[in-house]
Amino acid sequence: MWLFNAPPLKQLREKYQFEPSPQWLEHLQKASVRFNSGGSGSFVSPNGLVITNHHVGADTLQKIVDHSPVPVLVDFWAPWCPPCRMVAPHLDAFARRHAGRLIVAKVDTDRHSRTAASLRVRSIPTLAIWKGGKLVKAQAGALVGPQLESYVSPVL
Repeated sequence: MWLFNAPPLKQLREKYQFEPSPQWLEHLQKASVRFNSGGSGSFVSPNGLVITNHHVGADTLQKIVDHSPVPVLVDFWAPWCPPCRMVAPHLDAFARRHAGRLIVAKVDTDRHSRTAASLRVRSIPTLAIWKGGKLVKAQAGALVGPQLESYVSPVL
């Protein structure tokens, strides 16, 4: 994890051929939000989720799913989990493609084990979808590409 005031400039340059200007970085810092209850927001552009640095706590997750006008896809993951790390870039791309139609949140099950346990998450990665404040479905396993699209598309 990294902070918005100390971004991984070398990785951004090598992986995305992007070198943020000081003005862009200042905008990024001002565009992020911190919830007092254990989460922080993401930088979202008109093209969707661009950079995320959020860990969602139980009450923050509840607030998001209860009040979201669009479905919420939650990725229950852990940093040590290889399938979770494999799914992450696919979820980021998915969030960009469906910007405005879907919120994608991530819950680190190591940091928020009570949240995962209360939702009966037994293995990771697990993807869960809420719509209208209600859990619609949850599935364990690494879903990418067409599997991810077919899993989420019925609720969009």
